[in-house]
Amino acid sequence: MLINKVVHKLGFLRKFPRPIAKIFFKFLIFFDHIFFEVRVFFLSLFLGKNNKVSKALKDLKNNGVAVISNFYGDEETKKIKDECIKYLDKIPVEKLKTRDYIDNMPVTLGNTKLYFERLGGSIKFKGLNNVSNYLKNIIRKYEIDLLIKTYHLILSEPLIVYNVTHTGSFQHPVMLNPEVNDKAIAGNPHVDLYFHQLRCFIALSDVEETNGPTIYYKKSLNINEIKKNHLNLILESFDFKVDKNESHVINSKKIEYLDNMKAKSILKCKKGDLVLMDLKTVHYGTVPKNGERHLLWLYY
Repeated sequence: MLINKVVHKLGFLRKFPRPIAKIFFKFLIFFDHIFFEVRVFFLSLFLGKNNKVSKALKDLKNNGVAVISNFYGDEETKKIKDECIKYLDKIPVEKLKTRDYIDNMPVTLGNTKLYFERLGGSIKFKGLNNVSNYLKNIIRKYEIDLLIKTYHLILSEPLIVYNVTHTGSFQHPVMLNPEVNDKAIAGNPHVDLYFHQLRCFIALSDVEETNGPTIYYKKSLNINEIKKNHLNLILESFDFKVDKNESHVINSKKIEYLDNMKAKSILKCKKGDLVLMDLKTVHYGTVPKNGERHLLWLYY
C-alpha cells in the first residue's frame, strides 16, 4: 500500500515525543480515511452505482466486507484448487509428523522458498505466486486490479496463500486429523491494520456456518471504540509502547460492545465467489464443526 510505505519511510517519527506522535498519527489515519472515501466516491460516480466494483467498494466502505458472487466459474475454480493441491503434493512431509504448531516453516520447491503453517486441522501454504504462473494469471482480472488500485493507489502482486481447514475429511500427507476443540489460525478477534488496506480470498468450496467461516463485525472499522486499536497499531509499528490488549487483539469488553450492537456476522459464501475484507475490520477465524473449507488468499 502506497500510503503505508511512504509513512514508514519517515523514520524520524520514532523520535517524536509520544503525545505529539499520537496527534500526528491520528491525523494520518483520518487523512487516509477521507482520501479513501473520496476515491471510492469518484470511481463509483464514473462506473455507475450498479457496477459490481462500485457495489463492492460501497460494502467495504460501510461494513468492511464485500462479496462478489460467481466471480469464477465452476471449471475455473476446480482448476485453481487442483493447482494448489499439485504444489501441496510436493511438500516433504518428514518434518510434519508432529502435533505442535508449525509456524512459517520454509519449504523449498526447486530454487524457490515457500512457507508452510499448520495448526491442528488448518494449514496455510504461502508463496504460490512464486511457483505457479497459472495462479498469477488467473487472478489478473480487471475488477481485482481496479479494486486494488482504488485501495492501494498502486498495483502490486499479491502473496498467494492456499488455506485448508478440515475436521478429518481432507486426506493428505501434510494434514493431521485435528483434535477436538482445536484452535483456528488467527482465532482471536483482531484488526490487522490502521490504514485502509484490502485482503481477498477466492472461495474454492462453499463456506457455510458449519465448516469454519470467518467471523467479522459489520461497521467495526468505523466505530470509535476500535479507533484506539488502529492508533495503537501504528504507534506500535513505530516502536512506541502500547497496551497489547488495545492494539492488534480486541479485548472482551469491546467484543461485548460489538455483540450488543448486533454487529457480529458470519462470512458465508459460495464456491467461486471473491471475498474482500478491509483490514481495519474486526474479524477472526473459526474451527469447522464438520467438513472442510478451501480458500485461496491474496495478501497485498
